Amino acid sequence: LTGHRLDGTSGTIYQEWLPQWGVTKAVPLNDHSMFMAGYYGIYHATRVPPPQKSNLNDRLDNLLTVSYTHGFGSHLVVQPYYRFMAISYTQWLAPRTDLLHTAGGIVGWFFTPNISARLNLSYDVKESDNPVIADYRNFNGGMGLSLNYRF
Repeated sequence: LTGHRLDGTSGTIYQEWLPQWGVTKAVPLNDHSMFMAGYYGIYHATRVPPPQKSNLNDRLDNLLTVSYTHGFGSHLVVQPYYRFMAISYTQWLAPRTDLLHTAGGIVGWFFTPNISARLNLSYDVKESDNPVIADYRNFNGGMGLSLNYRF
């Protein structure tokens, strides 16, 4: 990211390198439903300019996800899911671990193989063991329309 620095100059204000790894297992239950579970790890190696500690935002994200997908006929798909994320800041000013729980669902309607609409809802609960960091609850919802063209 570039922008205006605290010293009044402009230039790079944040850099991040993100090595990632993970594994996912999909288990078909029948012709219309599937269960999926996965683990993902992401390390955020960060750098910010002085006067801040240069790697203040370095952290390790560990994510566990589970979802169930069910198709009703050839047009309607429903997918509830749950995600747990543990975020460990490795260079923070004091030891810090944040926990994020997300539960949600997606409903998709496929008008044709190339046109679909979806509705998604999710609820997040974030808690930190550092009292300076605010905990929160968050409810999100949205809609989308997709047009896919393959060539």
